[in-house]
Amino acid sequence: MASVYTGLAAEDTIPNFSGTPLSGVAPLTVHFNQIGNENSTTIRWDLGDGTYSTTKNPTHTYNKTGTYTVKLTVDNQIETKSNYIVVTSPPIPPVSAFSASPISGNAPLTVTLCDEKLYYSATRSYKSYCIDAIPSVWDNPTKTCVDGNVNV
Repeated sequence: MASVYTGLAAEDTIPNFSGTPLSGVAPLTVHFNQIGNENSTTIRWDLGDGTYSTTKNPTHTYNKTGTYTVKLTVDNQIETKSNYIVVTSPPIPPVSAFSASPISGNAPLTVTLCDEKLYYSATRSYKSYCIDAIPSVWDNPTKTCVDGNVNV
């Protein structure tokens, strides 16, 4: 079988690309890099979320969580990377809830702080903070206030 000379090296006929980072929390900004195809005349990126680019090395921000397939078309040749970008939701911040009893009295006053978290997890790891800002590893610490007012 005879070879046909096209004037392009084999690595220049197949589009290829990379992206960094490939996963993270929304909004996630990804830098894409076209690899090879230095002499290409047409470039079109389908970034998977309805956004397109004709820039050789675009940067794109994914604002919604999801998994995105990215396509690069170079001179009518297509490279598709399925499920290439994964965007996750930001973690839910912990909820702090506690009560103090008693909330007023004469010095010295012993105050018990009760942890009233709204949800629990089998893997929870937290510290309750006492009224004097010294951390405690106990769920319901007790502190004695000797003088002054204390705001909790």
